[in-house]
Amino acid sequence: MKLILEDTTEITVPVIKKDTEDGFKTYYLSKENKEDDLEKAVKALEKLSRSAHLKKVKYAIDENDYIYSLRVI
Repeated sequence: MKLILEDTTEITVPVIKKDTEDGFKTYYLSKENKEDDLEKAVKALEKLSRSAHLKKVKYAIDENDYIYSLRVI
């Protein structure tokens, strides 16, 4: 499963697992990601013994101006 970062690059769950082996990291994901895919990624990370917290971050008054924040420990 591939997730799209805010800068339009793609990242996968195995890459996130490797990046967080020594600590935590926060990923800022594009609103182009489907919420179902994001929830599946969180569950997959939890199965890999990672703690993951997904949050929708709004940065303007308009409902269409948001990104997702994924913090993985």
